[in-house]
Amino acid sequence: MRPSKQLYVTDLSDTWKGIYSPFGHHMAFVSNETWENLKKGHYHLVNDAIIRYLVESNILVEEGFEERWLRSKLRPPEVRLNAMYLVITQKCNFACRYCVVQENINDTLRCQDRMSPYIASLAVDLFERHLRRIQPRDARVTFYGGEPMLNQEVIFHVVPKIKAIHYPNQTATVEIVMITNGYLYNPEITELFKKYGVGVCVSIDGKKHHHDMARITKGSGGKGTFDRVIENYKKYYATGLSMGISCALGRHNAFDIPEIAEFFAKDLKGRFVEFQTPYQVSDEGNPLWVSTSEIAERLMEAYEVLRSYGIVEGTTYRRLRDFMRGRIHYTDCGAPGSQLTIAPDGMLGPCHSLVGSRTFYAGNVADPNCDPVELDNFQEWSGRFPLNMPICQGCPFITICGGGCPYNAYVSAGSIWAKDPQVCGYMEEMIEWILRHLWKKTGMAGKHGIKMREKRPQVLT
Repeated sequence: MRPSKQLYVTDLSDTWKGIYSPFGHHMAFVSNETWENLKKGHYHLVNDAIIRYLVESNILVEEGFEERWLRSKLRPPEVRLNAMYLVITQKCNFACRYCVVQENINDTLRCQDRMSPYIASLAVDLFERHLRRIQPRDARVTFYGGEPMLNQEVIFHVVPKIKAIHYPNQTATVEIVMITNGYLYNPEITELFKKYGVGVCVSIDGKKHHHDMARITKGSGGKGTFDRVIENYKKYYATGLSMGISCALGRHNAFDIPEIAEFFAKDLKGRFVEFQTPYQVSDEGNPLWVSTSEIAERLMEAYEVLRSYGIVEGTTYRRLRDFMRGRIHYTDCGAPGSQLTIAPDGMLGPCHSLVGSRTFYAGNVADPNCDPVELDNFQEWSGRFPLNMPICQGCPFITICGGGCPYNAYVSAGSIWAKDPQVCGYMEEMIEWILRHLWKKTGMAGKHGIKMREKRPQVLT
């Protein structure tokens, strides 16, 4: 037996270490003396009960264990699409400084920036055919843009059609969500949403001074949008719709996330919040970009704030849910194998963030023989998860990160098979936070102290 080669080990105090094993998400605290004996193979100097626990926790393992364990969990790539993004327009009335759609638009495609009701209907038909074949327990359709409220004709046209989707083994009607910047409000759309149970997710970047720094109106002298967005959010909320908030992180708000979480919980009372890790745009042109590793601790604090109000924070919750259940977090977004994105002109791709350039897009819903399962783009993306990525082998976070964002990897390194530069440091900080949280919760910090970590410098300007 030996300590696994893929452990994460950190100093929790001057005399104790915290250990994380990715093989089932096990953790342990051992003294420095015990750890040195384990590394040297001096097991006779370690208590038998400690040895048994470390073996059961996949911290002490046999030679070749890591490769065998990961091989046994490796699932074959498979295209099983249970989520569809309908990008019903690429146009937007905002000029957000970090937008992955607007900043990546190929100029030759600007004329194809509005979906017709006909294309939307064909997209729903294609999605229903696929659902009947794979028979998932549930499915979801998301209206996306640009700003989807700029194409209300399609929303009115296809919402009833989506809700009428039926397939074997279905446990609920297809969930529908509209992601909107909240600037436009139509009472008739709201009534439609109430009738068919459509959820609304509004993009809000924090309090007024955060939001208005990034989310401004289009055109010269763009103005802040916070007041109008909050007014419309509260209109939606007052009707009883299921409300969520999407918050894009950057230098304008990333170091105030716990404060922003408190505002979302107390003032806006949404059911769900998603703090989006900062995305890069083409030519590294996001002026508000910030490294997630710098803000990971604040993300965890914000998660705790929202949890205290009974609100789910998606970015952290998805991983912690699998962590607590001892499960592998295979992917952190739907694009690798479970998400279908329909561009305004009917082209098919796995990633909504690449719709502006149509990178990795092929086929069209107007072709009755088009099947995304058979397209090379979907087949390639379905295999993009850490257990299937050579670059991730040997990493202590291979079973919890989910690979981060393939779009981020592609924009930063030119390949979806590269690492997402935002996820590795984030995962280290998340596991570090969990270890320290447990260290305090068990009373060990009170008995042995807790070693402060060196803080990374803030880059907020």
